[in-house]
Amino acid sequence: MLDNSNAEQDSFSKVCLSLLGTWSGVQTEKWIPNESTMLQVLVSIQGLILNQKPFFNEPGYERLAGSLSGECQSNAYSEKIFLLSLKTMVYNMRRPPKYFEDFAYGHFLSSAHDVLKACNAYRNGAPVASLVRGNVKGGEESSERCSESFKKDVGAFVDTLLLKEFILLGVLGLEPEKEED
Repeated sequence: MLDNSNAEQDSFSKVCLSLLGTWSGVQTEKWIPNESTMLQVLVSIQGLILNQKPFFNEPGYERLAGSLSGECQSNAYSEKIFLLSLKTMVYNMRRPPKYFEDFAYGHFLSSAHDVLKACNAYRNGAPVASLVRGNVKGGEESSERCSESFKKDVGAFVDTLLLKEFILLGVLGLEPEKEED
């Protein structure tokens, strides 16, 4: 379990996914009916999962932080998670959660161009999690690069599936190029 310096300093300020039953934890770190809150869950997800290097928050892997082996494993983990996220996006575009259809469609309509910018940066070698508002952190001078297999996998997914799903959804400015006669 990690302390979250952004959380209020009370008995509920610990960041841990044992709240979700995905990690073991002492009784006070688990979901307690009528006491635990969704805020605890959201803060835990934000602190442990939605960060640049979630690999090091997996049990036992925090000791690898800063080592060459750990960084390589972290990069591979982040690449795998990004590809799974793309697949989940397509799944949710095709089958949005019941009662949240409008929300899901609206989200993908407004985010499609940013998602594709990220994919294009990654297929051109930018490391995962390096894109901030359409710009690669570190710029062109960054020595970090993603793996060749990741570049290929992202490119193939965008070209064969993601772009078509965004077009079917009605995202403007993504019409496929027409072949000239």
